[in-house]
Order: sequence, then C-alpha cells, then structure tokens
Amino acid sequence: MTDSTDRPARMFTLLAQATRHSPTTAQTVTSLLRANPRLLDAALQSARASAGPLDEAIAAAIPGLSLTADDLTRLAAAIPYPTGVLAHTGVAVASAHLAHANTGAQRAGCLMDLSNRLSEVGRWGEALGAAEEAVDILRRLAAANPDAYEPGLAHSVTNLGIRLSEVGRREEALTATGEAVDLFRRLAAANPDAYEPGLAGALNNLGADLSAVGRRDDALTAAEQAVGIRRRLAAASPDAHEPGLAHSLVNVGADLVAVGRREEALAAVEEAFRLFRRLAAANPDAYEPDLAGALNNLGANLAAVGRRDDALTAAGQAVELYRRLAAASPDAHGPDLALSLTNLGTRLSEAGRQEAALAATEEAVGIRRRLAAANPDAYEPGLARALNNLGAFLAAVGRRQEALAATEEAVELFRRLAAASPDAHEPDLASALNNLGANLTAVGRRDDALTATEQAVELYRRLAAANPDAHEPDFARALANVGADLAAVGRRQEALTATERAVELYRRWHALLPHAFANNLARAESNLRRFRADLGQDPDIV
Repeated sequence: MTDSTDRPARMFTLLAQATRHSPTTAQTVTSLLRANPRLLDAALQSARASAGPLDEAIAAAIPGLSLTADDLTRLAAAIPYPTGVLAHTGVAVASAHLAHANTGAQRAGCLMDLSNRLSEVGRWGEALGAAEEAVDILRRLAAANPDAYEPGLAHSVTNLGIRLSEVGRREEALTATGEAVDLFRRLAAANPDAYEPGLAGALNNLGADLSAVGRRDDALTAAEQAVGIRRRLAAASPDAHEPGLAHSLVNVGADLVAVGRREEALAAVEEAFRLFRRLAAANPDAYEPDLAGALNNLGANLAAVGRRDDALTAAGQAVELYRRLAAASPDAHGPDLALSLTNLGTRLSEAGRQEAALAATEEAVGIRRRLAAANPDAYEPGLARALNNLGAFLAAVGRRQEALAATEEAVELFRRLAAASPDAHEPDLASALNNLGANLTAVGRRDDALTATEQAVELYRRLAAANPDAHEPDFARALANVGADLAAVGRRQEALTATERAVELYRRWHALLPHAFANNLARAESNLRRFRADLGQDPDIV
C-alpha cells in the first residue's frame, strides 16, 4: 500500500482511538464518510484491525451514500462473517444490498445474508423475518426448477431453523432443520463433494434442535453423524472445515453428557476447546465467541467428572470473555453472559464460595428477567434454571425466605414448561422440586417439603428407568432428600428404605467417578447409620 493510501487508514485509527474517550467523535466519522465515500475502505481496514469502536459510525454512514450494487458486493466481501468489530456495518451493507436485488434469486440471497447479519447483532425477530421471506422465494423457484434452486432452498431452510431456535420456537425449528437434512441428504447422495458440508451443518443443527425438545438419544445420533462428516472434511481441508468440526464437537459433548457418558463428553469438548483456542488466537474477532462457549461447556463437563478446580477456572474464563463481548454487543452476547454466569455460580458453590456464587447468580437472574420479559419463549427456561440455582445459593447463606420464593418461582415456571414439553423440561422440574423440598424444610414446613421431594423422586424414578446413565445420580440425590424428609415427620422405616436405595446408587457411581460422588456418598451413609440406629438396628454399613 502506498503512503497516500496509508494516510487515511492512520487517520481512522486515530479517530477510532478518540472515539473510545469521546463518543461524539463517532458523528465526525459518519459525517466524514458521507462527504467522501472513497474513505470507506480505509475505515473498514482500521475497524478490522480492532483499532476502536468505528463499527456503528460506519454503519450510520452507509444509508446516506450513493453506492452501486458492485460497490455493495465489494464492501460485503470486505466484512468477515462472523465478526464482532463490523457487525453493525454488516447489517447496513446487507440492507442496502437488498434494495439493489433485481431478481427473486438475488433477493433470496440478500435476505439470507441480511438474516445472518441481523442475528449477529441480536436482532433475532428481524433476522427470522428475513429468513422466512428467503425460504418463501426459494420454495417458489425450486418448485419450478428444482435442479437450479433446491441447493439454495436447503441452505435457506437451514438458516430458518437457526432463526426459529433463536426466538424459542423450538418445535418449528426442528421441523425446518429436519427438512434441511432431508434436502441435503438427497443432494449429497448425488454430489457429495458439493453438498456434504451443508449436510454436516444441517445435522449439527438438527442435533441441537432435538436436544432442545428433550430427544437426547436422537440428538446424539445426529450430532455424531455431523462430527463424522466434518472430521473427514477437516482432514482433507482443515482451514475450511475445522471451525465446523469444533462446533459439532461442542454439540456432541453436550449430548453425551445429557445421556450420562461423561468421560466421552469431556474428551469431545476438550478437543473443541483446543481447536477454538487456536482459531481464536489467529482470528479473535471471528472465534472468541465460540471459544467462550467452548469454555462454558468445558467447565460443566469437568465438574461432571469431579474436576472441580479445573471446572471453576474454565467457567471464570468463559465469563471474562463473554463480559467483554457483551460490553461491545449486549443484544448479541447478553444471553451468553447470563448462561456463563449461571454456570460460574454453580462452580463457585461447589468450591464453597457461597457469597460469590450468589453474586454471580443474582446477576444472571437480572439479565434473564430482562430477556424473558421481551421474549418468554426463548428465555423463560434459562430464567427458571437461574432462579432454581438462586434459591439454592440463598439458602446456603441463610436467606431462607428469599430462597423459598426464588425456588417456588422456578417450580411454577418449570411446571408450565414441562406441561407443554415434558421431554425437554421434566428433568428441570424434578431438580426444582428437589430444591423446593429442601427450602421448605429450612423454614419448618415439613409436610409441604415431603410433598415436593416425593414428586421429585417420582419424576426422577421414571427418568432414571428410561436413561439411568443420565438421571440415576439425580435420582439418588432425590432419594436421599426424601429420606431426610420422611424421618423428619416420623416415618422412619420409609426413611430408611429410601436412604438405603440412595446409598446403593451412590456407591455404584462412586466406583465409576470417585471425585464426583465422594461427598454425596458420605452424607447418604451418615444418614443411613443414623436411621438404622433410630430403629434399633446395627448402624454399621456393610
């Protein structure tokens, strides 16, 4: 680059640095670009270098410029996807590009690009509208000429499934993603080189959508198929396909832990983390959000196998990354920050840092309340989970009435959610009922506590019968709690029976994962000794 073209880039670098300290400088940038559109390339160059907050200033200039379709095509190519530093500019360019579309096919392509860009800045409702219009256009075109337009239809339906999932319309998302998989299977059978990448992406999304409605075994099957295809593609072309492989490994890890295959889940997520760490080192703008997500999952999976110190480290790093991302783009990354704070609260509680756990969870609940007020379908499940945790952590610091109120709200939300989608939310309802029983006991409402824990036991009994690897540990915890509640109301023999079963289950899991279950087993055995002694039996445990 010559010195004459260097000069504008340096100017925008200085303006970007000034914008950090004086937001009104952004208006100067916008006015400068409107007066001289030829400076756009230099502005984009400075923004891509993360010199400062130029994105919204550039985006504000775009609608006022007389840009041709060729200009907009060139600008769109200069804005990476995904991106954080130019996300709003991406929306502005995609919107302007759409206005230049002359044919149905061009309009559909512009709408899909706009949908992706809108999603990137957290404007999910508008992103869904653009995706729906793109699908409508391509359905008409594919009906008349399937050979020409079915590939585009497959991509657009894949995109529609993602957008529906983002706004919480999970069953509709599953339907769309299932259609995308069917389309790509047919296309890939005829031309695997061209369409296997699309098939892998659709399978990856199908796994996520199946998991969201509680079909965890089917979700794992789809996710494993996606990993198989993407691993083969990445071996041949790592630059093109390693990011997709990393995404699929995160999903397969979540599905493996959901069916109780904890060590395999950890191995998958550790591999994803290593891939995203390398990708984010080379391109932080594109891959830091993915790295944060992998860290979040890594923390949960490390905790599941009893590696609690490592889990806390990973969870803390995830929050640190998401906090920075959400500061720059709260609409896009606020939900992720809330999820990571919820997980960090759990990890801090496991480490005995109850006040810190409570602070993290209170922040998560605050974010999730705002999100759920605007979009309950998408965010009420997350709010209910955060409230369930909040109740437990309030109880741990002795704030019993507040703990009870939070847990009662969580149970109320989960009852409604489980009535509409039992496969997805009955495990959460059982967990909340278990916690409700503990909090009712703490305020002296023993009969009500027993009712709640008995309901939790019955739910977990059914869940564990269908999938013991996933739900037996929670069933054991519920049995231990109901044993304590039965003893508190004088039903000692029933208390003993429940606790014996809890000890039996915990011993089996302790043999598999001693670090994860040592404390649970010790507490259950202590109760068992006490209940045997109360009944005049030998308290020694064989």
